[in-house]
Amino acid sequence: MFKAFIYIISAFLIISSCTSGRKALHQGNYDEALYKAVKRLQSNSDHRKTLITLEETYPLARKWHLDRIKNLETSSDPFRWEPIAREYAVLNNFYEELSRCPGCLSAVPSPTNYTSEYEQAKLRAASERYDAGLSALDKGRLGDRNEAKQAYKHFAEANTWIRGYKDVTDKLRDAEYYATITVVVEPIPMHSQALKLSNEFFDNKINEFLLQAPVNRFVKFYTTTEAKRLGINKPNHILQLAFDDFVVGQVYMHEKETSLIKDSILLATYEVEVPSDNRQNRNGSAGENEPKITICHTTRGNNKSETITVSESALKAHLDHGDKVGSCNGETPPPSPSTTTAGTKKEIRKVYGQAKATMHIFTRTVESKGLLDFRILDGFTHRVITQEKLPGAFVWQSQWGYYNGDQRALEKQHHQIIRNKEVPPPAPQDLFIAFTQPIYQQLTAKIKHFYTGY
Repeated sequence: MFKAFIYIISAFLIISSCTSGRKALHQGNYDEALYKAVKRLQSNSDHRKTLITLEETYPLARKWHLDRIKNLETSSDPFRWEPIAREYAVLNNFYEELSRCPGCLSAVPSPTNYTSEYEQAKLRAASERYDAGLSALDKGRLGDRNEAKQAYKHFAEANTWIRGYKDVTDKLRDAEYYATITVVVEPIPMHSQALKLSNEFFDNKINEFLLQAPVNRFVKFYTTTEAKRLGINKPNHILQLAFDDFVVGQVYMHEKETSLIKDSILLATYEVEVPSDNRQNRNGSAGENEPKITICHTTRGNNKSETITVSESALKAHLDHGDKVGSCNGETPPPSPSTTTAGTKKEIRKVYGQAKATMHIFTRTVESKGLLDFRILDGFTHRVITQEKLPGAFVWQSQWGYYNGDQRALEKQHHQIIRNKEVPPPAPQDLFIAFTQPIYQQLTAKIKHFYTGY
């Protein structure tokens, strides 16, 4: 508390602007006016307006704090020496700031040092808290846990003002003892030998949270082994955990067949020789002069392929059935158009249409889930203080597949599915740990919430 107060005082020196502090003085903000004047004189020791301001401000600021001290000394506040000590701390800070500023000493040649008064006030503040702690501790020893907690607070404050005041260290230990409740955490029962190690891992993780990261200074958690070793036969609370039910590795298989169609796909590019004067019929009608196209034709049923030549008008139908332009030994990329024999030329043509495919997707889903019963019992009566059911689940999934038809009909996600391989699911022990993760998050949050202010 005291350190925070000194920090606030010091902050004035950082945030104050480089002004003489005259405005703050006229507004009655004596502390602010003094710190601003000191800051200005540290950079310009001959600034006359600031010197006058500081000369007027220091007596007023000093008197204001001394008057506060007089009023506090006559108050009925049982801890009045704490604010008195803080007032003397402010006056001492004035003294230190002025002493470190050569220019300031021209305006205030003899600032007053209140170190002796401050030390005496700290001693009395520690004495007040110590006496209050003794009174509260007597009640705590009689079973009033809240009074024991107050006693700990008073002794801690006393130790803040005067480190090691009297036997305050021993008193802090006594107060903490009477203020603290003991909680024994029973192990989670597990009947499955295959999952015994995974259950112990989950159990140990909970104990690690409770034992290594204290939820509350006045709440101590123990495993049953530790409690037995320390002779804790009657803890204040018993924390019980047990799975009402759980399923590990429930497998579901799903197969889905999807028809894919993509329009305006470039099916093929091919080269034909046509008359230069364009008298050739370009509408694809049959005739002896109609261009012939070499394709790789696949016979349905036996999937045998052979190289054949078809008329340009029949090309589209063949492409729709999956045939390819070019020989079965490999398609030849179309060359650039060039004039051949007299009266003819080579022309590049393109065929657009639909790309079709059938996608077969296999999905294996492995589900693991459980319900944990969480309860806190009174250690003496075994009465249930609080109880909740905490669910957890984990779903593992693997997806793979294949397609029939034109690859160009596939989307990006389909290509990824095709590249996937069927993989086995994790081991049951790993699945158990996975579905208990969300339970662990809920459980630790519930325990922390219950005991934080206990």
